[in-house]
Amino acid sequence: GMLLVGLPGRLLGVRFTLTLGNPTAFQEVETLMHTLREVTAPSGSSKVIGLEAPIGQQLAEPLFREWFARHTEDVLGKFAAGTPVNCAPIEGTFDGGRTLPVLIVAVETFGHADDIVTRAMTNASFALALNEPVLVIEVARAALRVHEAWRNERDHRVVVESTVALDRALVERAAAESALRAEYERVAAERRAEEARDAARRAAEPAVPVVVTATEVATITRTNPVRVTD
Repeated sequence: GMLLVGLPGRLLGVRFTLTLGNPTAFQEVETLMHTLREVTAPSGSSKVIGLEAPIGQQLAEPLFREWFARHTEDVLGKFAAGTPVNCAPIEGTFDGGRTLPVLIVAVETFGHADDIVTRAMTNASFALALNEPVLVIEVARAALRVHEAWRNERDHRVVVESTVALDRALVERAAAESALRAEYERVAAERRAEEARDAARRAAEPAVPVVVTATEVATITRTNPVRVTD
């Protein structure tokens, strides 16, 4: 399976390679999808990678499409040959280039990022390489956070590189701003259309002849002075 999520300022691609021998991965994906239904606004691909999406996401779409296609071709080929698939059950990317293993952690409320990421990496069901980045998606009731982190080879300390949050309030605020912007654009478009109709109407009206009459111009001379009061 595959999924594109428009996070604040970033596009996240997620792909799933689930097998019957890994029921935990099924549960993690189910938890993630349930939370995404809670925190994302109903929208089609046009708002994520289409004409209504931010320009950066539109430009990145071919990279993500290629990232998904390469994986699908590789996995289907291995399934057909009966060979094991050598990848994490869930993988993600922010750019369509780097592939990061994804760990999903369900929590009641958000905790300290370092603690959450450390626990997730310690309890991972597959081996994680040192100094290699991993995505930890922290899933709460109606919100989620995506942490990019890695474990230092020198002292095995977990380093959280970045965190992006997505919650219902943020989505509702963004939806309200989008609706307000759409209304403003609608009113502006109606005003421009009305001005165009007025201009067309004026252009179609017959020209009214202008009659210019001669005007007597007074000449000021010594015999015809301008008189003023003292």
